[in-house]
Amino acid sequence: MKGWTTALPRKRESEFFWHSLVDATGRYTSGLFSGNVFWLGNVDQCREMRIKFIDRHSDDKSEHQEDIPPFLVSMSSITLNLSIYQTNLNETYRVIFGFCSPDSCNLEDTEKLLYFVQDQRGNDSSMKIAIETIRNLSKKYSLWEDPIFHVLLVALVVVIVIVMLGTFYDIALRYQVLHMEQNAHSSSNMMTEMKILSPNENVEGEVTITKLWSVKKHNGTLEGSVQDSLANQQVRTLTNTDKIPERNWTTLPEALDIFNVRYLASNWTEGKFPVQEQCAKDITRYIEGLKRQEGWALKVDDASGRYTNSFFWGNSYYVGSATQCAYIDRDYGKKIAKVHEDASIDEVEEFNIEPRKKNSGPSGNNLWVGTKLDKPPYKLGFYMITISMNTTLSPVTRMIYLGVCLPFSCNATDVFVITKLAGSEQAVKHLSIEKVRDQHNAYNMYEDPVFWILFGVSATIFFLMVIGTAYDIYITRKYTHGRNVIYDLERHVKLEQLAVKNQKSLSEQRCTSMLIPFTENERVTNTYRQAQDKDSSKDSDTFLLLYSVAFQGKVYLPVPVTEAIINGPQSLAVNNNNNHECSLRSASPEIHKFSVFEELLLSFSIRTNVKIICDDKVGGDTISTIHGLRAISMAWVILGHTCITAFKYSDNMEYRKVVEKKFLFQTITNGAFSVDTFFFMGGLLVSFLYFRTNAKGDLNKLTQGTRGIIAGGLKFIGLLIYRFCRLTAPYMFVLGVVQIAMKWFHSNSVFEPPTADHYNCANYWWRNLLYINTLFPVDQMCMIWSWYVADDTQFYIVGAVILILATNHFKIATFAMTTLLMSSWLTTGYIALVNNHMPSSDDPLALFDKIYDKPWTRLGPYLIGMSMGYLLFKIDCKIKMSKTTVCVGWLLSSACLLSLLYGLYETELSPIMAATYSSLSHSVWALGLSWIVIACSTGYGGYVNSILSAPILYPISRTTYCAYLVHPLVIRLTAMNLDSPFHLGKYTMVC
Repeated sequence: MKGWTTALPRKRESEFFWHSLVDATGRYTSGLFSGNVFWLGNVDQCREMRIKFIDRHSDDKSEHQEDIPPFLVSMSSITLNLSIYQTNLNETYRVIFGFCSPDSCNLEDTEKLLYFVQDQRGNDSSMKIAIETIRNLSKKYSLWEDPIFHVLLVALVVVIVIVMLGTFYDIALRYQVLHMEQNAHSSSNMMTEMKILSPNENVEGEVTITKLWSVKKHNGTLEGSVQDSLANQQVRTLTNTDKIPERNWTTLPEALDIFNVRYLASNWTEGKFPVQEQCAKDITRYIEGLKRQEGWALKVDDASGRYTNSFFWGNSYYVGSATQCAYIDRDYGKKIAKVHEDASIDEVEEFNIEPRKKNSGPSGNNLWVGTKLDKPPYKLGFYMITISMNTTLSPVTRMIYLGVCLPFSCNATDVFVITKLAGSEQAVKHLSIEKVRDQHNAYNMYEDPVFWILFGVSATIFFLMVIGTAYDIYITRKYTHGRNVIYDLERHVKLEQLAVKNQKSLSEQRCTSMLIPFTENERVTNTYRQAQDKDSSKDSDTFLLLYSVAFQGKVYLPVPVTEAIINGPQSLAVNNNNNHECSLRSASPEIHKFSVFEELLLSFSIRTNVKIICDDKVGGDTISTIHGLRAISMAWVILGHTCITAFKYSDNMEYRKVVEKKFLFQTITNGAFSVDTFFFMGGLLVSFLYFRTNAKGDLNKLTQGTRGIIAGGLKFIGLLIYRFCRLTAPYMFVLGVVQIAMKWFHSNSVFEPPTADHYNCANYWWRNLLYINTLFPVDQMCMIWSWYVADDTQFYIVGAVILILATNHFKIATFAMTTLLMSSWLTTGYIALVNNHMPSSDDPLALFDKIYDKPWTRLGPYLIGMSMGYLLFKIDCKIKMSKTTVCVGWLLSSACLLSLLYGLYETELSPIMAATYSSLSHSVWALGLSWIVIACSTGYGGYVNSILSAPILYPISRTTYCAYLVHPLVIRLTAMNLDSPFHLGKYTMVC
């Protein structure tokens, strides 16, 4: 305590350790009247100072470091009752308060200190505190010191041992029984012996466990003793002889006292400042209400933001409570009253929101209920003020975001003037107001033509979905009735006799159905699937329904015979419902041929699309491993984007530096490799499908009657149009939604949008439409995450040229692809070296506009994927490898992938090595994936192939494109709808 107090009167602002202690301690925050009773401070910041002190002494460092306290610190959680006695307010709140103090102070010292500080405030009869409990959070509970944990651990070990012994004993007995059955004649005696032995073993195990669990529990905690000593304790004060020394130094709360109504009241004179007349009158009325301690004025002040804690840990959001400001407003109170049926007309006018003491929640805090109280005499508005701070307390210029609740009659210029008058002298010296966002010119989406375009498109698609689904159900029911094979078995006829009897009849009539056992159904079904792969056009309009019949413990399935499956179901049988005879297809309708309009309408059918997306079957020539890689990579991308958003909108952004030191968090830090997985798969599929389609001759339909350059040009145009039509429609729709959403949040959210999509999307949307947005500066990019779509499309264009060239000039295509790959490596390395990029310590997005999103730095994985696609086509996904080769391949692949993910952990690279890593890492990642795809596609995948080819991943894989477009918008909507920032903790992030 002596070291703490001696640092107070120093004039030097460089005593950062003391400022950090104050910064980590909790204090009153906005929203008390709406239930914000958690003034917790920053436990992690206090704990980090504690760790630095321990590390400094363990390393025997004698030099003084200003950001490290000269004593051990600890965090205490204090529960206190805060009683407020104001006009129309007589409430008590149960507040949880965090206090970072010297570790040498015990609980009693902390209690005395808090009462001492309260006494120094003077005889303020409007507020009193009474401490309930104090908990020291630095003295953590240890499992290894608890006897109950030891008992449970021993019990668990005993149970495991008993289970293992019982299992081995059971196996030994079974083996012995089997051996005796083969060589002896007394198996019945052996079974009797097993029955006698097993129960004894179980009983013995149960008795042992019961004895272990019968240990008496003991619990004696420090918290319990503190609660006992503080129970029924009266509010106490220290002697008046202890005085705080005179000071001429600036505290951190004073330096950050940006908006304080006390300063506003002392500096304000109506008509003296350049403020609108009505705004000046409302401000004067607001100050008078504060002086008279009127409830509405106190709540308005409570809704405004102020410095709380964690400034040194990146807290730049002093946003107050926009929700509470809206609740205080007169119109909102009237709306709330209207939902109460027992409220009269007179009561509606006086209804507002107010806590009532006799209504309390389970935690002891007051709940909001309707009462008759005063309401604000004018409409309120919430204003967000962006302030730049340049002070010695921060090595760089900090941006502070302040939210204030003021009269709606004040515009942005008025709020600018008022904020200047409401700041402390120390704050005004170092702060500069950058801009003010008000609600006077708020964005109205109903006046935006883009909104109505999106509404029209959505309504049209919804209408087509309804019509298409209804028509799909109609067509299915109509033609299924005439094509199903129905067996009507009479109740008293045996199935075996019927099968034999009808088999001959079926053969004579050449009916294409027969009865086969259920066990053989899988073989026939596989044959049917092979026929589908051979000629998918035949079964596209065919409806097949199998009916199972159980009789005498056997199951039979009527299915088409193999010949009919292979040749196509031209004559499915129908039942005459009387004598088990089958008629020919002539009795049923002809196969329906869908028109282009019908196929287009059915493509909107919800029923059909859900079946296609959720289908757990893939073609025999499909690389099923791709589905697993795509699904896992998509989840990885979403996780990374979620963490980035959480870091940006948090009140302790500096905690990111602590989290990034954790080993497992390298998975998030190196999330850029997930995008390389998509590039690799894109190149692989383009190459594999192109060569396979070209081998079938399907591409010749585009170039009939042409040869050479003209034929290649037609192929290129066809491929380009095909991709543009597949990607552009959902892409542009999401872009329009992002533009509307970000415009609305820019006017209504307490947070600034992470990127300027509200401006860029309206002005630079055409760059996204042409897929060239990565060729321009990042600050002009709409949908910043769409850089991948642009790069992938540019790679597709380059790949299409190479593939078309490889059809007739394979060597030239190979040389071109190799040249592009080498050029990409050299270019990336040069840019990284010139900009001194350190992948081991820098933010992966630090050089976003130079390395991360540029196509010439990310081309490598795509070209490697194209090479692997050609290789799989040439070997037809069949290759023989020795066990040694397979083992070496898996070891090398795992080493590559794991070293890229975790190899830079706590590693420092030289500039040359860092540039080399930046240049080759993405391509090495693609090489590691190449072995996985080859091994799994050729039958050497084992459990890895089983996981990546799991049918449950197919639906996720089929929706990754739309998920990639939509998920950042969903994350933004979730974050920007909040009334306050996130708070990062060790249990909310990967550690």
